[in-house]
Amino acid sequence: TMELEYAEEDLSPQKLLGEDEGMRGSGQTSPDLAVKFLTRDRRKGIFLIESKFTEHSFYSCSGYNKTKPGKPVNPDKRRCHRPDYIAGSDFKECHLIAWGRKYWDLLKDLLNYEKFSSLKMCPMSRSCYQLFRQQALAKGYESKYEISISCVAVDHRNEDLINSSVSVGLKPFPQGWREIFPDLQFLWLTHKDWFDFVKSNNRDGKWNDWLA
Repeated sequence: TMELEYAEEDLSPQKLLGEDEGMRGSGQTSPDLAVKFLTRDRRKGIFLIESKFTEHSFYSCSGYNKTKPGKPVNPDKRRCHRPDYIAGSDFKECHLIAWGRKYWDLLKDLLNYEKFSSLKMCPMSRSCYQLFRQQALAKGYESKYEISISCVAVDHRNEDLINSSVSVGLKPFPQGWREIFPDLQFLWLTHKDWFDFVKSNNRDGKWNDWLA
C-alpha cells in the first residue's frame, strides 16, 4: 500500500519525535510518500520517501534559525558551529533538546562521532534537517516494522541539492550523509533511475501510458 504525507497514528511524530505542533504535510515530520510492503517471508516493511525536484537543500534546523511561540530561543548559535562540543555534551547542548525533540535519542548511537566532530558546523543547522528528521522517524518505526528505510528521490540534475552538504565539510549527497550515519538504513535514487527501471521492466506495454 502507498500513502501520501505519511504519519502513523499509533507512532505519531508528537509521540515518537517530541514534535508538538503541525499536521501531516505541514509543521511535522511526514514523508512525501510511504510504501508499506510484505516480504516473501512475511516480514513487514516500510519505505519513507522524500521526493525533491527543484528545492535547493533539505533545509536548516528550526532550533538554529527560528523562534517558536512558547519555546525558548536559542541562547547561543555558536554551539551549532562546534559539532565536537555538541557531541561531547551527549547532545545536551543541541537546542532541539530544550524543545523536547527526540531525534538524537533515536540516532546518536548510530552516529560516526569522529566524522561529525570534524565538520565545520552541525550539518542539520545548514542543509540536512529534513533528512535528519525523516531518518529519526524511520529509526523509530523499527519498533513496529521489521524493515524501515528512509529514502530520497531526487532529480539528478539538481546540483544545488546534491552539493548542499558541502558547505559544512561533508561530501555531496548521498556520500556525505552515509559518512556520518554509516549504519542507518538509507537509500538514494534519482527520478531517472526509477523511470529507467520501469522502462526496462515494462512487460506487454503495461506501463506505456506512464512512460509517455
